[in-house]
Amino acid sequence: MMLWACLRFPRLALEAVCGDAHEESRAPAAVIDGPPQRRHVVLADAKAQEAGVHDGQPLTAAQALCPALSTKPRDPAAERQAIDSIAAWAYRFSADVSIAGSDAILLEIGASLALFGGLAALLRRLRFEIAAFGFDCSLAAAATATAARVLATQADGIAIAQAGPLVNALGAVPLATSGLDDDAIAALRGMGFRNLRDLFRLPRAELARRVGPDAIGHLDRMRGFAAETLVLVGDKIRAGMTTEDINAIVHADTVRRGARPAPLNYRGFPKSVCTSINEVVCHGIPGKRPIREGDIINVDITTFYEGFHGDTSA
Repeated sequence: MMLWACLRFPRLALEAVCGDAHEESRAPAAVIDGPPQRRHVVLADAKAQEAGVHDGQPLTAAQALCPALSTKPRDPAAERQAIDSIAAWAYRFSADVSIAGSDAILLEIGASLALFGGLAALLRRLRFEIAAFGFDCSLAAAATATAARVLATQADGIAIAQAGPLVNALGAVPLATSGLDDDAIAALRGMGFRNLRDLFRLPRAELARRVGPDAIGHLDRMRGFAAETLVLVGDKIRAGMTTEDINAIVHADTVRRGARPAPLNYRGFPKSVCTSINEVVCHGIPGKRPIREGDIINVDITTFYEGFHGDTSA
């Protein structure tokens, strides 16, 4: 089972230049950005917030509310150095680590659960060690990397390994924090949509026409049905199996998730997956031919769920 953890650092811009954001002896502090005549607050610490300073506020207004405010310019290089260091540390827990944007890292932890005593124990360990570095962190775990990244923007401590509950949790996510680009969000809001559940109910063709392929791809990756089924096939495939056996695995797992195998009966295609062996370039039809040692096989899975297609192969 693949399981992704996202560690998001919402106050990294402040921590990268001011150190521990919770240090009691420090004066109220904020990181600022913008041209000289239009400086604004990027992030304010707790003391500054108590004085009325808030993110996005013009610097002049912030200084009027909090005359003792200490400010430092935003330093993207320092933020990058900090996130690089965190990513290097994360390799202690996973061989698959990546940086996600400017304020988060992703690590595949499914393969590490047994080593660290299970999911709860591993998440506690991650949280304990990152706190020792002085970083505020929002942590989420999910069956897909994209979902983990989105959920980490919602609340700290969300962990959902199964597809069904994951889709329900994602449905409540507001468009503003869905990971969609600003243009797609503006277009969808103009149509009256407010959260991902509204999108999940739409026919895919209509949604694609309105928001484009990038947004559709993001939604597909977030729910990850096809990718999870492909991983299952990879775990089970063995010499001696037939491609019909692979078809049965894909069909059963897709239906179990409440989805439909998109190839089945599409223009007469008789199976739920495409299996292409050796010289077959693509879209091979599963049958009774056994897989032999040395065969090269491609498994191409397309899943249809609530108006959305997800396509993946390996």
